[in-house]
Amino acid sequence: MPALSLLHFADKYSARAGETVSFTALIHNASQGPVAAVELISRSLTNANVEQLAFDSQPGPERMTIPYLGSGESVSLDFGYIVRQSDVLRGGEIVSAMEIRFATDCGWAWDTCEAVVNMRGSHRGSWLQGPEQTASSDL
Repeated sequence: MPALSLLHFADKYSARAGETVSFTALIHNASQGPVAAVELISRSLTNANVEQLAFDSQPGPERMTIPYLGSGESVSLDFGYIVRQSDVLRGGEIVSAMEIRFATDCGWAWDTCEAVVNMRGSHRGSWLQGPEQTASSDL
């Protein structure tokens, strides 16, 4: 049975409005033999507002299906997203979910993976940047 794995990650842990986040989907064939017709599917890209977002750059549809992946071979595909001000208003995260799907002798198999980027620069504090500091006139 084919042994494919999907690793999906971002090039940074956190981002501010205006920054570009590069997401990479790495597909690796750890099987003893080749695998044909591996399909990469972008399941979702969302922010803390649960808005469906769209990548600003991504591979064309012809690259989302890998016709042949030999034993021990890997393929990586890159996706880019420019963080908007609306993404950081509530703090939170941007989450990109990817899936690979491929045929086996027993039917379809798949693997999923998420990449998470924390938002910085919002008007609210977050567990990453600590609570927002405010001046007190009660001293």
